[in-house]
Amino acid sequence: MTTDETRLFPLQSRFEEALLLAARLHARQKRKDKDLPYISHLLAVTALVFEDGGEEDEVIAALLHDAVEDQGGLRTLEEIRRRFGERVAAIVEGCSDAVIHPKPPWQERKQTYLEHLRTASAGVRRVSLRTSCTTPARSWPIWSRTARQSGRASTAANRARCGITAPCWRSFRRAMTAIC
Repeated sequence: MTTDETRLFPLQSRFEEALLLAARLHARQKRKDKDLPYISHLLAVTALVFEDGGEEDEVIAALLHDAVEDQGGLRTLEEIRRRFGERVAAIVEGCSDAVIHPKPPWQERKQTYLEHLRTASAGVRRVSLRTSCTTPARSWPIWSRTARQSGRASTAANRARCGITAPCWRSFRRAMTAIC
């Protein structure tokens, strides 16, 4: 068996179970920037983690990284812990910036999250950084241009409506880059 075959083999049953759970939990969710099923984001993050040499638990956590904050909070975290183990649950929890609803304001959540990342495990940082690479926020300048062309409200206005100031966003991106 080649190294690639050995690496793929352990992902089969646990990975399939996690993929089905992620698809079920996020079935009605769409990407914020496109009319795409949310699972596309989860698959993109998972691919980046896998390609970066992520271990099986990190790859599974990448599939489930938004489940707690978007789909059920602590109840969902306990289900993940029961089905996939403590390490997967710890990575998923470490990638969650809120487990309560309504969520705290964006700036407060992100500042707390960044402080947490400074001491987070390598698995949490691996998944978190890959998540950052695929979030719609990376496309904000493009959105703003598209919004102006189409007559929709600009992304800057949308950020302001959510309480996200431009200096706050720039600070968040710089900190993410420095930490990860």
